[in-house]
Amino acid sequence: MFSKTIFKQTLKSNYGLWLIFTALVSAMSAIFIAIYDPKTMGTMVSTIKDSALGSLVGDRIDGMSTLNGLLANNFYSMVGIILPVVYIIITANSLVASQVDRGSMAYTLSTPIRRTKVIATQALYMIGAIATMFLVVTGVGMTTTQIAHGGVFTTAYTKDVQQISPTLGVSKDDLANDLSQILDHPKAVRKGAKARDVDQDVYTTYLQLKMTDNANKAAADVLAKKVAKVEATPQLILDSKKATKAAAKVMGLSSAEYRVAVQQQMVQAKAAKAQASVLQDKMIKGMAAAAKSMGKKTADMSDHLAEMKDDKNAMAAASQASGLPVPLLTQALDKQLATKLISEDKGGEFDLGKYLTLNLGAFLLLFAMSAISFASSCIFNLTKYSLSFGAGLPLAFMIFHIMAQTGDDLENFKYLSLNTLFDTQAIINNDSVVLNFIVLGVIGVCLYVVGLEWFKRKDLPL
Repeated sequence: MFSKTIFKQTLKSNYGLWLIFTALVSAMSAIFIAIYDPKTMGTMVSTIKDSALGSLVGDRIDGMSTLNGLLANNFYSMVGIILPVVYIIITANSLVASQVDRGSMAYTLSTPIRRTKVIATQALYMIGAIATMFLVVTGVGMTTTQIAHGGVFTTAYTKDVQQISPTLGVSKDDLANDLSQILDHPKAVRKGAKARDVDQDVYTTYLQLKMTDNANKAAADVLAKKVAKVEATPQLILDSKKATKAAAKVMGLSSAEYRVAVQQQMVQAKAAKAQASVLQDKMIKGMAAAAKSMGKKTADMSDHLAEMKDDKNAMAAASQASGLPVPLLTQALDKQLATKLISEDKGGEFDLGKYLTLNLGAFLLLFAMSAISFASSCIFNLTKYSLSFGAGLPLAFMIFHIMAQTGDDLENFKYLSLNTLFDTQAIINNDSVVLNFIVLGVIGVCLYVVGLEWFKRKDLPL
């Protein structure tokens, strides 16, 4: 079922095109990764999260702040698929239909090599070319990420952890897992605040928020639930002794102390929720007044919160316009600035497992796409007919997929696209994609078999 001679000939005829497209896809992947700025993305996400735009984006908002999310929502939804599809269309047609159309296939089949072996070898080349392409893309992406951001082959730590670690005489790993050690040392707090370029009040608030996030993650792992679910329902932690113990350890508290703290937070959160809309309206008025005092645009104030906090006139104007006391405004600004640091931290995280899953999903989608093009090339003797189906269907899937993402009115178009089975957002959200991947694999295998059997049995214009 495999001819070494045919494979070498095919490789020699097609390796140039493969190199061009592989270099293009790899370069685009590297550019997306290299230009990614966690701080900028974190600021953008924290700014729009509670806005109308944030509601429109929905669950994708958190994923957008991470490198994995950026790649999933941009590279693997468009460029990372379109370029390989173009390569597949060209190559699949040239492997069979084009040769039959030109008459060169007649020469190949005049040799002792059986028709089944010829077409099977061409199919293996097509599959191998796509697989090798994505192995290269994956390798380039991992290397670029390590060079630009770290966290692939070595653990990435925030600047404050890197600088405080030698001061406290603890390892970076231990410090990152127990940030309460920083709060216990005023010198460490000062050093951390300087490293993150914020004042000590903001840094202290950041540490408290970060520790709460880490505690929720630890509890979620114990409960085998999503972090978002645990954050939304803290009672889940309190209902489990193991989860409570795991979260309390991260916070540097005993289980009893942590339980009391969570109960207090739940009461405060309930009260704050009832006043949220009123407080938000007051904050908007205050920000507008502060912007006018500082000579800034209100829309740009999210980039000038630290300046506003240090400007007594701006704070006085904000307090008068909002009716909120300056200490409460200061506390709100501290939390917003701390939230930006949290978003920046999340943006700097790189999940290798998700990245590999994205590449596996992209390969399986393209495997199924290539099966369509290859089967068309095997079925039709003329290039014009081969391309009509072999290029038409994959491109139609791309168009339907794009249309489905433009709005709710066109959402049903997703059912007409094979691309829907490569759900990048589900991968980022840790949802199961096993069934989708199996379906893509089955479609690919079935269509390759159809192409092989059709070519083996059909009459050729020899």
